[in-house]
Amino acid sequence: MRLNQSNVIEFLLKLIKVNDSHEREMLRLISQYLHDHNYSAIAKELENHSNVKMEDESVYDFKQAVLSGNYTAARSLVSARSEEPWSQKVLYLLWEQSYMEHIESGKRLEAVNILQKEMMTRIDREDETSRNRIHGLA
Repeated sequence: MRLNQSNVIEFLLKLIKVNDSHEREMLRLISQYLHDHNYSAIAKELENHSNVKMEDESVYDFKQAVLSGNYTAARSLVSARSEEPWSQKVLYLLWEQSYMEHIESGKRLEAVNILQKEMMTRIDREDETSRNRIHGLA
């Protein structure tokens, strides 16, 4: 039997019962593998046939922005979800990553600006761990 996109999808859907949460997670893992190995069309077809949303588009966009080093776009996507309890922590971590990349590339002045203007304003000054983390980076 020759494998094509339809055969692969049919096989996976027979293998996995999509009404079970573990099975849905298995579909997500398979989809991630397919995307990682440039089989995005098959992953999209699997999502369409299974009716299981593999990944929200905003999550995909965020991942792509971070992986490409586009922290401005990543921060914008997180800021759009500012009502979420995790958003401020994620913004801080994005600024921290940007800071570290500036240090590594020898852009110390830009790194210091990020540390002073972005990171220092976002730490919990009552939290000793946060203060120590900032002092360690400085």
